[in-house]
This record gives sequence, C-alpha cells and structure tokens, in this order.
Amino acid sequence: MDDQDVYLESPIKVSNGGDLDDCMVVTLMCPKKKFIRKTYKLQQLFTTAQVQQAELYASIIESREKDDETDDDKEDEKVTHTQIMQMLLSSRVNMEEVFDEFERLALLGAVMVNDKKINVLQWDAITDEDKEGLMAKYMAFFISTLALRSFKTT
Repeated sequence: MDDQDVYLESPIKVSNGGDLDDCMVVTLMCPKKKFIRKTYKLQQLFTTAQVQQAELYASIIESREKDDETDDDKEDEKVTHTQIMQMLLSSRVNMEEVFDEFERLALLGAVMVNDKKINVLQWDAITDEDKEGLMAKYMAFFISTLALRSFKTT
C-alpha cells in the first residue's frame, strides 16, 4: 500500500513562506508500524458494517478473490470509496462515530498537506463533501485492506 494523493473539490489555504496559497491536493498516508494501532477503532467500525452488510459486501470480496487470482497489480482498485460509503450508510454503524474517528486520525497524521500533518485550521477549512470523500477513500485504500487481512485464508 502506498500513500495516495487526493484532489479536493474546493481549495484550502496553506501557508507558504509567509504567503497563503490555495491547495487542492492532500495526501492520505498509508498506516505503517505503530500508526496501524491507531486505526483499530476505524477497522472495528468498518468490520461491524461489513458483517451487518455481508450480502452487499460478498460481491466485493468475490471480486477481490478473482483479482487476486488474475492480477496482483490492481491492489488499489479492489474496493472503491463509493462501495465503502454504500456499505457504511446502509449499516447500523454510527456514521458520526466513523467521521469523528477519521478526523482524529487525520489530525494525528493520516492526512498531510505539503508534507506536513494537516492542522485544525486546515481541516476545518475542508468542505464536508471533501471530508466525506477523504474518509471514504482512506477506508477504501487502507482500512478495508487492513481489516480484511485477518480474514484471508492461507
């Protein structure tokens, strides 16, 4: 898993040598080493929604298994952020809790702006739509893979 640059629909202002510049790109950082532990709550919420929506998610897992058998280069394409949002929204998982947990991770370093952790002012400047997209993409790129790795059979 690699870090992922994500384009925002609406720019945020970032300091650049005393000037304020518009920034349209943030980076979702792949959880590594000790940071993976910080993602456990989000993994738990994801897994709860997955279990509640097993039928919907079964088709995603089937396509994962087919992709695993045929093409190892499509790692990032296996679960889309739209599928993640559909699964979460159609489950009984508390979405406020999901967003709060993602915001906590974002401010701890899961989201970077110009190679620095996003700060509270920058985070607050991101539109709700962009935050939802960032959360869904973070779950699709990283959390789904981390949560599902424990279900893989050898």
